[in-house]
Amino acid sequence: MSAEQGEAAPDSVFDFLYHDSRRVGSFLSQLDQNGLLKEIKQSEHAVKGTSRGFSFQVGGNLPLAGGGNLGLEMTPKEGGGQALERVYDPFWANARELLDALDGNGLISRDITSTHLGGIVLMSGSLNLIDLGMLKAMWELPTVKRKMLEGASEDEPEQGNRQERRLRGRQGRNAPKAINEDAQLMLEILPILPHSINIIMGGSGSSSWASLDANHMVGSSSDLLLKHGNAIPGKWHMLGILDAKPDSVS
Repeated sequence: MSAEQGEAAPDSVFDFLYHDSRRVGSFLSQLDQNGLLKEIKQSEHAVKGTSRGFSFQVGGNLPLAGGGNLGLEMTPKEGGGQALERVYDPFWANARELLDALDGNGLISRDITSTHLGGIVLMSGSLNLIDLGMLKAMWELPTVKRKMLEGASEDEPEQGNRQERRLRGRQGRNAPKAINEDAQLMLEILPILPHSINIIMGGSGSSSWASLDANHMVGSSSDLLLKHGNAIPGKWHMLGILDAKPDSVS
């Protein structure tokens, strides 16, 4: 909102790396009894009008007929109006509105270690990005397949005395073939495994992990990795739902 609309201009803005608009809308619709705000309209209307005219009257007395008056009046009018309508999309403002609403209702926890499952937590710290999707096409490259199969079929270094090596040699004549089959099976399974975008946020004494939907990324993960590598510089803040904890944590 601009300063000319009666409010002070903000001294800073948010830069979103990830914005799950469906989740934001779901929570906002529960906090507002009217549902999710989809559009804001601001209208201004001004009307201006002028009028001018004249009148003409004639009167007299006639014999036997009595008296009478004749009048003519003309009042032309001129008018005009001007209307201005602004339509605002609250798509991005909804994220800030959700932060304010959740914080105002005391629904945000800032300590992930004491947050219960299903709780909303706000974390701050360093950010590491891992995009496994970049590896998905790599498994089909012939050179990658060949190198992985060659690495799997390499013989283990000889250890033990002569009798142990001979025994191991007789027992392991079919081992290279079995290893190649296992490696081939792994290469066939790898492309169908999930290749999601993951982030690891490190805070004071704890770290958190989350998977991201590429459709809700603001920008592309490949651009970030090309510019910065896995470690994205700066201090980042993440609002999310705690849906799992390590086994050792109750």
